[in-house]
Amino acid sequence: MTLSIGPLRDLSSEDVRRLIVGYDSTQRYDVRWEESPQRTSFSLDLVDLDEAFVRRWKHEHMTDWYRSLLAEELSFGARDGDRLIGLAITESRWNDEAMVWELHVDEQHRGRGIGKQLLSAVEAAATTKNMRAVVLETQTTNVAAISFYRACGYTLQGIDLSFYENDDLARGEVAVFMKKAID
Repeated sequence: MTLSIGPLRDLSSEDVRRLIVGYDSTQRYDVRWEESPQRTSFSLDLVDLDEAFVRRWKHEHMTDWYRSLLAEELSFGARDGDRLIGLAITESRWNDEAMVWELHVDEQHRGRGIGKQLLSAVEAAATTKNMRAVVLETQTTNVAAISFYRACGYTLQGIDLSFYENDDLARGEVAVFMKKAID
C-alpha cells in the first residue's frame, strides 16, 4: 500500500457511494433527559442491544454540497496510489470552528491509523486558518465512532434530541457533537 494524505480536491459520486456507507452496532448510548424549571440534565449510558443496529446511508445526493466545501481547503483524502480510500469533508463555521461532516475510511483499510491521520490533517489546516476547535457529529448508536473520536482527543460536548427527525430520542438514535480545542 502506498498511502498518501492530502487535500481533497475532487470527489465523485462513486467515491461518496463507496466510502460513506454506514455502520452496524451491537451497543448504543441511551440518552436520559430530564427538564424542570430548576434543572436540566442529560446522561448517556452504554447498553447492549438485543439485536444489532444497522445504519446504511445513501449520500450521493449530497455530492454537490460536499464538492462545494472542498474550496475551503479543510477537507482531506487518503489515497492508496490513485484510489481514494478515506475522506474527511469539513466546513468552516462562523465561530472559528471546523465542522467535520464526514469522516470515513474504506472498510478494508481500517485499523491502520488512516482516520487519525485524516483528523490530524484537518486539525493542522484549521490551526493554519487560526480556528479554535474541530467539531464532529455522530450518533449515540455509533459506539465505535465515539470511541475512536475519544481516542483522538475529542470530548462529547453537545446533544441534539431532534437533529435527524423529531422522534430521535424515542428511536434511540440521537446526535452527539464532539469537539477538540486546537492551538
